[in-house]
Amino acid sequence: MEAGTIEQIREITSAIDHHIAVLRDHGLQHAALMLGMARLDLETQVNSISDDEFTEFCRALEKREAGGENPAARRRAGSASRSARDGLLHRRHQLFQRKRLG
Repeated sequence: MEAGTIEQIREITSAIDHHIAVLRDHGLQHAALMLGMARLDLETQVNSISDDEFTEFCRALEKREAGGENPAARRRAGSASRSARDGLLHRRHQLFQRKRLG
């Protein structure tokens, strides 16, 4: 990716951060989550992170947070949850927030 393109994307992600904060201030959490996902997608592209790499990263974090327990087994044994897609979006957003704040 060219340097000019990367700089433009960085400006866009900065604007997205502002819009996310505004949405949260107005109680629009789902919309803020969707913008957060768009931001995360841009960041993974700028940093050349493949879907497989990101998935492995998510699994490693989930495993660490679960104290080594297999998250897939925990989900199968757990109570009713949101759809798999909503769950994945939520987890990715949480991981993104941790990455940003940590």
